[in-house]
Amino acid sequence: MRRLFVPIILLLSLLTSGIALGQEVAMNIDRDSILIGEQIVVEITAKADPEALVIFPEGQVFYPLEVVSESAVDTLSKRPELEVLKTYKITQFDAGDYTLAAQQITIDRTPYNTQSIPIRVNDVVVDTTKQGLYDTKSLLPKIVNQPTYSPYLFAALLLILVGGIFFFIKKFRSRTLAQNPYQTALREIDVLIGVQNQPSDEIYLSATTILKTYLNKRLSIASLQRTSKELLLLLDALGTNEAYFKLSETNSKALEILLLQADQYKFAKVTPSDQQQVTDLTFIREIIERYEEGYTRKTEDLKPSRKTSKKNAVIIAGVFFLFIAAALAGYGYSIGYQNLWDTLSQNPYKKEVEKNWVRSSYGFPPIEIETPEALIRKDSLFVYELKDKVTKVQLRVLQSDTAEEIDFVQIAEQTLAAFETQGYTTILPKSEIYTTKSDITGYHSFGTALDSQKNEIHFDHLIFGGNGFTQEVLIIFPQEDRWASAMADRILQSVSVNTEL
Repeated sequence: MRRLFVPIILLLSLLTSGIALGQEVAMNIDRDSILIGEQIVVEITAKADPEALVIFPEGQVFYPLEVVSESAVDTLSKRPELEVLKTYKITQFDAGDYTLAAQQITIDRTPYNTQSIPIRVNDVVVDTTKQGLYDTKSLLPKIVNQPTYSPYLFAALLLILVGGIFFFIKKFRSRTLAQNPYQTALREIDVLIGVQNQPSDEIYLSATTILKTYLNKRLSIASLQRTSKELLLLLDALGTNEAYFKLSETNSKALEILLLQADQYKFAKVTPSDQQQVTDLTFIREIIERYEEGYTRKTEDLKPSRKTSKKNAVIIAGVFFLFIAAALAGYGYSIGYQNLWDTLSQNPYKKEVEKNWVRSSYGFPPIEIETPEALIRKDSLFVYELKDKVTKVQLRVLQSDTAEEIDFVQIAEQTLAAFETQGYTTILPKSEIYTTKSDITGYHSFGTALDSQKNEIHFDHLIFGGNGFTQEVLIIFPQEDRWASAMADRILQSVSVNTEL
């Protein structure tokens, strides 16, 4: 047993080290020397696992160099790692030597720092006597971003399109049924039976034409330009070749006599009695019905069995679902399966992370912070609360008449005591000294707890201040959701305070 234990420990160590080595961040610039007002392109790259959440610095993070613009995060899938890139354009309008500060990139709540890079900004000699002067340009029109259309609108349009297709298919089928050659033939024969005071030759010509048209459209027989004898030969051959369309000897003989008599009525101008005319038209109607019965039996016999149809339907459905599964698997492989699931399940925290965030200052001395939506003032607090009633950000700036230094630990303990009155239990706090990106030192109280619904939450409580004032930022979010954790990390990293009255 001990012989197996040592290799297992070594294997786990190798795997752990491989995972640790997989995280890598870097910052590169296109040049390290510029003239006043020129721009430097800064690229920050991070390599991580496909499922990892990577958060880049945002806003004026290269102070004293000024950020002119920043791009969206670009994902470069390089298996087995995921490489993400973000580009910034920075400038400076004062000559001198500067340092491009090291930037912090967070990968799954773990911070990684890039290297710092020296920058030189050279002065520009301006001689207006040798340069052309131009009039002031007019104001450029404001560019308003066009609203992005909701996927629900796209889904609604897709449903309308599918509904329209089904409507036209149904309409086409109804039109096809209306043009059914059997129904058409019966309807036209019935009209002839009800006709009175019309020459017999026209009646019999119409009746034979109806019969020939039915045979041509329904049974695909070239019967339209055939004489009565030729038509009888075609029908005899049809009955010989296919038992479905074989007439009884009585009907076959009667049809032969009727067609020959019809020729006499049409060409010899012989006039039958009204009773005979009705009898002949009714017989033609019966012949059409017999052929339709044969056509129906043949169609039913050639149809696949119900079992076969069900099997085919199962196969088609299986192929369809396999196609969908393969498409989702490919997409999940490119962006990470956890990301795919969060997208399909409409994770609310993922939606908040992907919003256009708001950066603003609150209170005095001000606390500057970036959140998915602007904070709302409630009494002495500035609050942002998600619909889940679990995730919230609270910000408070308090001033006092005394000039005593603030007790960070006492304020943190007061907040923990307030947690208990609000129904939080199993509170496990930790604390540390916290330094912002602008080198302002404060106090960080953080940890986990169970809320009144027994959900495990994480809290971060930042405390800053000086003589006569305190500045507090409290962030609460679900412990187990990685998007909520990413949102909290971004908010935490965005905090900037001014401790001077």
